[in-house]
Amino acid sequence: MFYEEFTLHNADGRPFSCDIRYPQGNEILPVIIFVHGFKGFKDWGHFNLLANTFAKSDLCFVKINLSMNGTTPTHPTDFVDLEAFGRQTYAQDLADIGTLIDHLHQEDTPYRAQLNLDKLYLLGHSRGGCVCLLKAVAEPRVKAVATWASVSTADFAWNEARIKEVEEKGVTYIANARTQQQMPLYASVHEEGETIDLAAQVAKLDVPALFIHGMQDTSQPYNNAEQLFGWGKDTNLFLIPDTGHTFDGKHPYEASYLPEATLQAIRQSVYFFKGTVV
Repeated sequence: MFYEEFTLHNADGRPFSCDIRYPQGNEILPVIIFVHGFKGFKDWGHFNLLANTFAKSDLCFVKINLSMNGTTPTHPTDFVDLEAFGRQTYAQDLADIGTLIDHLHQEDTPYRAQLNLDKLYLLGHSRGGCVCLLKAVAEPRVKAVATWASVSTADFAWNEARIKEVEEKGVTYIANARTQQQMPLYASVHEEGETIDLAAQVAKLDVPALFIHGMQDTSQPYNNAEQLFGWGKDTNLFLIPDTGHTFDGKHPYEASYLPEATLQAIRQSVYFFKGTVV
């Protein structure tokens, strides 16, 4: 298995980490870019095991740490930059993914010969699902998109109390139950979220889409996936009983094998992506 970690820079010069893996051989392989969720990062929990499993299905699997997710290349699994987290916007996330896609297309990228970029796909978890859907609408190089446990509104993190506080103080805070950090959210994030009509964006999708969700998800209910499925044209829906928001993964994840619910999500995703006609 080929594996490489690399660092890219956004338009402001801010560095962010990515990694790529694929089975070594002579074939050129379809490419999946995986986007983490809210309070997430590319090496969360079982994501590396997940990536290996995708790659073993003759796919190139690329993970990204969005540049404003609160981690840094030197601390890729810790929220050491809460100011960045508090100002993370969809616009910046979309630009980060664009930077990664540009990198993959460059002729001097070391693994460029292994990549079938006519079959470039996006896969997003939770908030990352929204990011991927928005990017798939705007980016013609993306040929299909799948979401796992996606949000169904860009403004999902905001309730009346947070909106009131951010309007009065310019900032509000959301707890990270795992790390016990109070993570800021600034007014600009709420203002941007209010402008994004995800239903209208999904209706514009011109590529196939798959929505996977656990039916015991208490963070983002599974009717999110049903809504997304109904808004689009060429859409597919797969609901998994008896599993929640992370498909039975957790952080840290110490097992050497994946939970069955995650394997179900992978199998459906691989079938969807590899069956997509380009």
